[in-house]
Amino acid sequence: MKNPYLPRIATIFNKKKEDDDIYLFTLKFRDGTLLNFNPGQFVLAGIPGFGESAFDVCSSPSDKNTFQICVRKVGVNTAKMVDLKINDSIFVRGPFGNGFPIETVRKKNLLLVGGGTGFIVIRGLLQCFLSNGKTSDVLRTSDVEQKKKIQIFYGARDWNSLLFRDEFDSWGKIASLHLILEEPPEMPACPRGLITKLFEITKIIEKPTIIMAGPPMMYKFCLQEIQKRLNVPDNKIYLSLERRMHCGIGVCQHCAIGEKYVCTDGPVFTYEELKKIKGAL
Repeated sequence: MKNPYLPRIATIFNKKKEDDDIYLFTLKFRDGTLLNFNPGQFVLAGIPGFGESAFDVCSSPSDKNTFQICVRKVGVNTAKMVDLKINDSIFVRGPFGNGFPIETVRKKNLLLVGGGTGFIVIRGLLQCFLSNGKTSDVLRTSDVEQKKKIQIFYGARDWNSLLFRDEFDSWGKIASLHLILEEPPEMPACPRGLITKLFEITKIIEKPTIIMAGPPMMYKFCLQEIQKRLNVPDNKIYLSLERRMHCGIGVCQHCAIGEKYVCTDGPVFTYEELKKIKGAL
């Protein structure tokens, strides 16, 4: 029987700076085992003596030899992690939780809405959509209608705060990308404001299924725009929640919202589920 508390040792295969305090880690398990996950799931990772932190897996499930997480320097464990170098090791448990229902959304028009570091979750979906190989059975990138089916709304503080800027061109192969910045420079040209403004100035694809990842305040105002402007059923709006998750298996109860645990019942929920739970959003 697999012990969910027992971590595996993962070696840092690559490390890439995305922002002043955010790094993209490419990891590989030392024992050659794989991380079988769905987009939207998370792992708990850290260094003995410094703790564990929850990280969304933001690579494609088809990348069987490696997987990726983004590490943001926000505490003792993550501060130690960002100082690590290639070939150093960390301990990883997981994956945990429920990801996005790819089989349900793969044929739908998709509006992907991401704000700040919440876009790390959206990036995982995009990597899945871009992948060939085995994930083509899940979502076929050869579909000529793909570009018409996916829209991306991405909001951040300024140009330098946008993560994965070198991937924007590749995303353009399958989707239309709409950026908005709170403090945009003169170049590149970009609308100024909060992400909710994109709902006002953008022609949104017909009958979208909506996937959002970002801070709770973003959810509140984006949901108001969706209800005002779009006729989208609550069960076709998916949100990824962030909570302080310690165990990953619903034992410590730190991530409880109402009768649900974000680590086991989520982190992906429909708005239909969350709107009934006080304090969830």
